[in-house]
Amino acid sequence: MCDPTREEMTEFLATQTCGEDMSDEIEVAIYWFAMYWHGGQSSNLYSVLSTSPYHPGMNGRLEGESDTVQDMFDALEAEFTTRTDHVRRGPEDHEHGSEIDPIRHGTLT
Repeated sequence: MCDPTREEMTEFLATQTCGEDMSDEIEVAIYWFAMYWHGGQSSNLYSVLSTSPYHPGMNGRLEGESDTVQDMFDALEAEFTTRTDHVRRGPEDHEHGSEIDPIRHGTLT
């Protein structure tokens, strides 16, 4: 897993937007990526999360964002993670006896 900076992620996503100004969507996608993948307080991603101008609110969820934001999130995952990376585990789903994905709310496999 890379630990990209805000600048690295912004530059990467700018290459994905065909010249359109999508700075708001980029910021939202970066926020969710940092939330999902940060490695603790000493990581670049935690710093990005802590200083983000985007604040989703208590009920904010990645799946509640636009398709564009979700596509950007997926692009960040493809660019900055590897197949051997493990996602941050969420709380246990006591009903089904498995862990659930804290962002997408599906069962982790």
